[in-house]
Amino acid sequence: MTDLRYTAFVGSLLAALPEIKRQHDALQKDIGPDVLPYPTVELVLEPFVKDLLRANADADLLRRVFLFLEEMAQAHDIDVVNLLHVGIFEPWAADPETLAHAWKYMGESSKQVASDAAHRLNRGANLPRASGR
Repeated sequence: MTDLRYTAFVGSLLAALPEIKRQHDALQKDIGPDVLPYPTVELVLEPFVKDLLRANADADLLRRVFLFLEEMAQAHDIDVVNLLHVGIFEPWAADPETLAHAWKYMGESSKQVASDAAHRLNRGANLPRASGR
């Protein structure tokens, strides 16, 4: 995997997960052609992943999604890690059901970022018990 950079994040995301291109195109139509990473993650990626988890469908796609999230968690660019923290894991910290479904697909780095997000929001009790925290 390549090291993700905030400045090239949207292109990397669309290359890794072309399934979200339609939603991203709709967002571009609504807010303009230069959609930044935060709205892309918060308004496209996060709901897409949450819907996949709720539908409990396409295990291969879920694995690809969570490999990408793990790559975000391991990025050397702290802005990419913060994007994951704020755009994905802060909302999930308040949603223990989504967090529990996601946990089994998450890698160790993703679990650490999710745990940090939950604890910073005083929602550590929402972490799956297997988190060890």
